[in-house]
Amino acid sequence: MSAPRLAGELTIFAPTNEAFKGVTLPEGAELANLLKYHVVSAKVKAEDIADNGLSATLYEPHRVRFNVYTDPQVSARGQAVVQRRGFSHT
Repeated sequence: MSAPRLAGELTIFAPTNEAFKGVTLPEGAELANLLKYHVVSAKVKAEDIADNGLSATLYEPHRVRFNVYTDPQVSARGQAVVQRRGFSHT
């Protein structure tokens, strides 16, 4: 699989290792789509995410939904979003 050439800012929502326990990863195009689903072509900071907000992903036409809780925790598809080193989220 070759890496796409992208211009501009990107935000990667990287699942933790725990998210992959017991999961058989797909191969080929399915794996590429899974990876593209976790990338948004914009700078997204946790504090800028709105509750029930949707964002387009590189896996078109799929969008990721965010939830904001009062504790203050942000999640994407039910998984916590934590800002680390710039704008990568795990």
